Amino acid sequence: METSANYRLLGTFVLAAVVIGIGFFYFLAPAENDTIEYDVVFNERVSGLSEGSDVRFNGIKIGEIRTLKLAPNNPEQVVARVRVERDAPIKVDTQAEIELVGVTGLAIIQFTGGKPESLLLRDVSRQRIPRIVAKPSAIADIIDGGTNIIAGAQRVLDEKNTDTLARILEDIEIITDSLASREEEIGLLFDNASAAAEDFAVFAESLSETSDSLETVIVSMEQVFNRDVPQSIIEFDIAVADAQLLMTQLNGLLDENREAIEAFTQQGLGEATGIMADSRRLIRTLDGMLREVERDPTRFFFGDTRPEAVN
Repeated sequence: METSANYRLLGTFVLAAVVIGIGFFYFLAPAENDTIEYDVVFNERVSGLSEGSDVRFNGIKIGEIRTLKLAPNNPEQVVARVRVERDAPIKVDTQAEIELVGVTGLAIIQFTGGKPESLLLRDVSRQRIPRIVAKPSAIADIIDGGTNIIAGAQRVLDEKNTDTLARILEDIEIITDSLASREEEIGLLFDNASAAAEDFAVFAESLSETSDSLETVIVSMEQVFNRDVPQSIIEFDIAVADAQLLMTQLNGLLDENREAIEAFTQQGLGEATGIMADSRRLIRTLDGMLREVERDPTRFFFGDTRPEAVN
């Protein structure tokens, strides 16, 4: 009876253990099914990252880093295995990078990007664990830039360049000493420059006024040309037309009286010449008579016999 009781107790214990194991399995299974793992490959230093660091997508936490190790075949690469939510939209064109958190030196993995029409990486990847190659981070760019600056400074500050820089500093000191000794001359130079600037300002103002006056004259000339010149051209055209009409009428008049004109020039012209000669003689005679009257009107009208005076 005692042996049978021991077997019964052992069976009960084993059955309870199996039930607890099955329950524990079902309890953890949904969590496993709700997440997925990715390998993020870095070709740079991953200072600040550690196991358990956050993994975010556009600033929202979607998982964490499970492991962080060197790539087996390439020691220059670091592989971070991350576990994230299964429904996180990590697509074939999604990018990953290291991002600093505050000023503590801690870092996270940040996923960004991915077009709406792009396929999910887990659906097209042929690897058991999908892999994403991270892009260089701003931290790496800053470090590389600082390294290049330091290297450039070291090249500049080598022995040869140091001697050259020392000579340049000495020359600068000599120049500053020379300027200090000629402080009064420099002050006078600045005063002259200030006076010249004032004169130039007055000249510029005068030039502006002159340009305004010139602009007014040009506008007036434009108005004259636009208003008076076209009117003068029209009047000139009218005068030319009148002259042409007059010439046409004179030509017609000459054609109509050509015979009479020819007769006048042949006969009447000679007679007219004689008449004009007689007229000139008559005018000379009348002129002489008028002069005699003006000189001595009594003698002209009464001759040498003058009337006696009546007492």
